[in-house]
Amino acid sequence: MAPARNLITEYFDTTGNGCGRHATAAACATELLATYVATSTGPLFDPRRDEPWWDPNVISIADLFSVGALAMPAFTTKRFTDAVLPFFTADAAASDRCDAPTCTEHVHCMLRRVPADASIFDEDAAVHHDTMNDLWTLLRGSGRGANRVGGIDALLETNQFGQAGLSKLLARKRPKLVPILDGVAVARVIRSAGPDACEWCTIRRECQSSINLRDRIATVRQHARAPHWMSDLRVIDVVVWATDVGGCASR
Repeated sequence: MAPARNLITEYFDTTGNGCGRHATAAACATELLATYVATSTGPLFDPRRDEPWWDPNVISIADLFSVGALAMPAFTTKRFTDAVLPFFTADAAASDRCDAPTCTEHVHCMLRRVPADASIFDEDAAVHHDTMNDLWTLLRGSGRGANRVGGIDALLETNQFGQAGLSKLLARKRPKLVPILDGVAVARVIRSAGPDACEWCTIRRECQSSINLRDRIATVRQHARAPHWMSDLRVIDVVVWATDVGGCASR
């Protein structure tokens, strides 16, 4: 049986697989990333972690608005913020009073258990993904906390938060660890590993098994003049998304 193709590596191929106008996929990736950085509101999503206002362990209105910058304007509406922000504010206050070391009832307790710099490329990424998956479940309404009944979707009386929105929010807080699961990313996963694959698991496996992937990303970032604080995982997300929504020839 032939080994599964590593699709992430193909987007940063330095030996060929270009679109015709570019000789290599890496050259395509450089142009797409440069265009995105120069013209998109997306960079507003990528936190400058050296700014004094940045707190990796608190979900705030700034995070909701940053998700809105990624083609999800509903996150910036008054109806949305009026429903969702008190949820996170109350949770953070309850978390501050909680002394359970393995609490599974507060979003912020669970978030603090995942190091701010945890990376999908690290050996312990699977452990941290397990915690983020539990946090995901709590947010979607399956948690055990009394004030968590129904989760955020129940507050909105809709599934507006959805898979894409929730993964973007968690990626905002752990940009090196959490892949964004929009329709393009999920299609990549299904094509690579089959419809029964765990999305984060498959993306993690491809990131960790790719030879020289991080070096290739660093080169693309440098040539595209992308900000140094944009994580490697975010570069992957941008390049895959930009390619598949009409950039260089799709793969």
